[in-house]
Amino acid sequence: MEWIIFPTILFAIIGLTILVVKNDKSSIRRAVEEKGGKVVDINTTYDFVLRNFKYKVTFRTNEGGQAQENCRVSLSLGVIWADKDSFLKWLVP
Repeated sequence: MEWIIFPTILFAIIGLTILVVKNDKSSIRRAVEEKGGKVVDINTTYDFVLRNFKYKVTFRTNEGGQAQENCRVSLSLGVIWADKDSFLKWLVP
């Protein structure tokens, strides 16, 4: 009975990770569509130092061109675009 604990915890961690990424991609898709764009592709990477997921989003703009942005998702702040909504912009004068 003790041997089942490790696989159960491992399965729960993997399942939770899949749900988090799926939810994040849905939030990114909504944020792009609110600005008039259409998502083409979302690539996921994991940052081991900051312990969070980063996303490279390729999308079509409302003018018809294609753009690529980096972002991450926070439960409290929503989608944080790396170039525009960076926390560093408030720290640097």
